[in-house]
Amino acid sequence: MFTRFRHVFLAALVASGIAFGVPSAPAIAATAPASHSDTGLFGAADPTYDGVLRQSYALIGLTTFGVEPPESAVSWLLKQQCASGAFMAYRTGSCTAADLTTYTGTDSNSTAVAAIALGAVGEFRASHAAVRWLVGSQRVDGGWPWLAGLASDPVSTGLVMQALRAHDGDSKSLRTAIRRGAAWIRDRVADCSVSRNHFGGLGFSEQSVPDGFSTAAALIGFTGPLTALSQTQTQAAPSAQCSRDVGAAGAMSRFLVSSLTRNNGAIPGLMDATQPDWNATAFTIIALRNAGFGNASMQAATRLLLRNVNDYILSGDDTMPAAIGTLLLVARATDNSPRAFGPQRINLVSRLLGTQRV
Repeated sequence: MFTRFRHVFLAALVASGIAFGVPSAPAIAATAPASHSDTGLFGAADPTYDGVLRQSYALIGLTTFGVEPPESAVSWLLKQQCASGAFMAYRTGSCTAADLTTYTGTDSNSTAVAAIALGAVGEFRASHAAVRWLVGSQRVDGGWPWLAGLASDPVSTGLVMQALRAHDGDSKSLRTAIRRGAAWIRDRVADCSVSRNHFGGLGFSEQSVPDGFSTAAALIGFTGPLTALSQTQTQAAPSAQCSRDVGAAGAMSRFLVSSLTRNNGAIPGLMDATQPDWNATAFTIIALRNAGFGNASMQAATRLLLRNVNDYILSGDDTMPAAIGTLLLVARATDNSPRAFGPQRINLVSRLLGTQRV
């Protein structure tokens, strides 16, 4: 979740009754830019709340197409790692533990995506250290919270599972963590007890209505690494509703396909359902391609996203590197050209590299 999506994450905490002291989105946006040198960082916007996430998604996107990232970009990410192996959203000084007053400190989301990125660029020692920290921070219920002290949630659990599945190790502790994480996701897939439209979805908390972003993140973590491509993508989403026989992956896929269908090819916004959430839509495309379900809906969502690329990658005049990195994953998942993406034939690679600070 890059800056705008972190606002959604915080809003989900507030809506769930979990975080009553969370700074508002306007307060976050007003934060002064960090003052220390950020040579190698992608993006001109203040990195305080999303530096590691956007750098990591940028690196993952580039390496997905075999593009070797600049050394300065990798170096920037390595310097952000804490001695424990964990990452904060961004730091200019010493690492700090999770602080539920300011919602800062080491967190699972930044650490998980950084672990994937570092593995993708061949920094295996650093990636392994991040994975060890993630395994050690798993809660007794089998899930992961964003920050230590919060409840486990499907976004954080899904992201961590993506990192663990991408890890090239095969230790007993890793296998156990993946098994317990998968069970956590499986047990929280909604049935039809509240609404048939909820079937297969996951909400951010037990009190939340199921939403597309939470479900997509969980589905990717449940089925395989972030960059996995199913060999059976022609499958339609399971037609059986309110039946556990379709399995957890099938149920989550059905929820996402149904959400796309009801909303003309896009996942609706968490806070404003009348507006499309392009980030959730992008990750839904990746999730369906990863799981191997819902090809027709996935392609329809992709066509819509292709027509709205600038709405996704721009925040005012700033280009969002994480969004471009995610679109590179979408391009790979849907066999679209990364250098002539969408009707505007956007070169995602050069657009992303052009945001790097020098």
